[in-house]
Amino acid sequence: MVRILQDFHAYTNDVLQGYAGLFREDILISYSLAYYFYKMKATMDNMVADEIKLKGKRDSMKILDLGCNRGHDIFRMNKKLANPNIYFIGLDISPNDIKYANEIVKKNNLNSCKFIVGSAESTNFENEGFDIVICSEVLEHVQNPELILKEIHRILKKNGIAIISTPNAENRTSKLKKFAPGWLKKGWNAPQIKEKSENKYDQLSQKGFINLPHISEKGIKEWVRISEEMGFKIEEIKRGSLMWGHEFFDEHPGLTGIILFFDSILDKITYDFSNDFAMKMRK
Repeated sequence: MVRILQDFHAYTNDVLQGYAGLFREDILISYSLAYYFYKMKATMDNMVADEIKLKGKRDSMKILDLGCNRGHDIFRMNKKLANPNIYFIGLDISPNDIKYANEIVKKNNLNSCKFIVGSAESTNFENEGFDIVICSEVLEHVQNPELILKEIHRILKKNGIAIISTPNAENRTSKLKKFAPGWLKKGWNAPQIKEKSENKYDQLSQKGFINLPHISEKGIKEWVRISEEMGFKIEEIKRGSLMWGHEFFDEHPGLTGIILFFDSILDKITYDFSNDFAMKMRK
């Protein structure tokens, strides 16, 4: 529990400092929302770190982030790993996001990071070119997520790993939320962000931080089935946060502390009690 709070504190400090304001401004409004993002990002970071440790820190590696947005995950991992033998590439369909990410690269002399415009469903990368491919919170936004998984399998080296994160449509937390008051179900959505920080809503919208609709949510069993049909071997599944971002949690720290306690316990029991999950797969 203490370790979780220490890691969360370090993560929020990174968010507050960031790379020239790179990180999502909306999570600065709410610490419960910050924890929601922290839990999944920390899980994926650990999956990457475990693979690097397995292969050896001295070995050169190429890591691809499909749907990288403005590169926040890459910049965070590059800073955290601090390994000159690791080369990061980020791909996103938004020219504005890629332009912004490359400006950060240039400003901070991050020679191990590169960002390009492209579609995750059909990239121009060579076969078996990457050691690790990450695809975080992307699959639920596309009509045919199977195409992305197929592309990941093509560009991943033999014995390489893919790490995805996406909502779990059959999670037990959502079932429990049905019994919660209406105001508690919504979480930190766009209108609440606007009410909390007036002109920041327009800034978030312009920068693409307001969530796109989810059109391909599936349960974990379905994602496992699809991934195995693509030729992946599932090695690890980890849950996200029990708590979603909401001002109610921010205003009741005692309750938040209790939730965080149970959140750490559930990590050892089940992955069904969270809105999203991360899955590590090997080719």
